[in-house]
Amino acid sequence: MDWTGTVEQYPFILVAAGLADKVEVQLAYAIGVADPVSVLVETFGTSNVDPAALSKPCASISSSRREASSTRST
Repeated sequence: MDWTGTVEQYPFILVAAGLADKVEVQLAYAIGVADPVSVLVETFGTSNVDPAALSKPCASISSSRREASSTRST
């Protein structure tokens, strides 16, 4: 499975891949900390795989998203 994309697209990717029917993603950031301090992927009981496994790719996507936004010109 290709996990590329942005955090905003992540729920749509999971639903399109058939891994869950309904998905909500929450990210928490702290001032001075580059990566999210918390990643929560809620599937409301509709997941076809272990819900804990779904948050790992989301954390890596959010890290790459941060790097992409820092290189964007303003």
